[in-house]
Amino acid sequence: MNRMIATMGLAALVSLPAVAAVARSIPDAYARAGHKPIVLFCYGANTDKVNDTAYEVYIKSNKLQRETGKAVLVIVPLYQYPDDKQRKEMEGVLGPKGLPSKVYTTPSMVVMDSDGNLRGSVHEPELMQNPEKAFEALKRLLEAYDEQEGWIVKAEKASGARKSQLYLKAADVRGVDMPSLKNTDIGSKNRGKAGQAKAELQNRSNFDIEGVVQHLQVLDLGQAEGYVRGLMGKGYSILQRQWLLAALGGHFRRNQGSKDKMRQFYTEMRDLDPDSPYGAYAQGALDIWVDVKEKSSVDEVPAEITRVNNTISTEGSGKATPGANDAFKGIGNNTAMGTRVTPADADYDDPGADADSGNGADSE
Repeated sequence: MNRMIATMGLAALVSLPAVAAVARSIPDAYARAGHKPIVLFCYGANTDKVNDTAYEVYIKSNKLQRETGKAVLVIVPLYQYPDDKQRKEMEGVLGPKGLPSKVYTTPSMVVMDSDGNLRGSVHEPELMQNPEKAFEALKRLLEAYDEQEGWIVKAEKASGARKSQLYLKAADVRGVDMPSLKNTDIGSKNRGKAGQAKAELQNRSNFDIEGVVQHLQVLDLGQAEGYVRGLMGKGYSILQRQWLLAALGGHFRRNQGSKDKMRQFYTEMRDLDPDSPYGAYAQGALDIWVDVKEKSSVDEVPAEITRVNNTISTEGSGKATPGANDAFKGIGNNTAMGTRVTPADADYDDPGADADSGNGADSE
């Protein structure tokens, strides 16, 4: 009887889903991860009700540990005004390198690799206020990470032309950012299809949207379009091409360029990936700056573009989307979880324009 009970218990343990290993710090996660993803749960410790609730919902309930499976999880408390003890705690978790760049909001779930490359994040307020949807988004991101990492592992074992071609397959995986290849031997010869694959990888790895935007400032409209069109054929990723079109559209808008041209740029930008944030931004640009019909009052024209369900809204209240977890109800207007918006007069030529600058993550 005892043997039967033990056998049943063992079978139950074997059938349990994987639970993420929890690392003490980001450096600890680097050492343990290998090719596994690292998931950071970044929250504003003792900051506000929203972050406190997020900690309860995602961490204290053990939900995130179960949802991240084989990943290495790091819980990252971020104090806005830390005392000495809190600063020491935070520095111990972050390590000498701190957070990867472009992590700005709390609460958020950030996916990294063991080299410290940011591979993606789930941070949108409308998702973080609805854990079920946030976990779905995280699952898609981790699946894309695994697919991309599989190609990278194969590429690391290959040589010559096949090496660069495998890295290119990794770069083409949708829904996850490709790690930098600047210090990586990507192999292949410099001619033929192999040379083309190597050149495309180098272009993606060295992509500099800020440099593009700066160069556009000294070009007239015709020169700007020719310049960007030339770049569009260099094998950049879909996201990078969306950034190029955003920069071109912004340049035309600031310089009173043709609306027909702007419609062309933003339509192309949207159609490259309609479901991405930049696909939504492109549609917003069309609705606000290109195809706005004459109205009796300017107040009727949408003033803001939000990410809520990739739709255009005149609200900037930051309310939680319908169906959000009950734990978040009643606090949707808190500024820490407010919906990020892009003002109507903001430029689309900066892919990071919707994020605050800085090394740490601040509540919105």
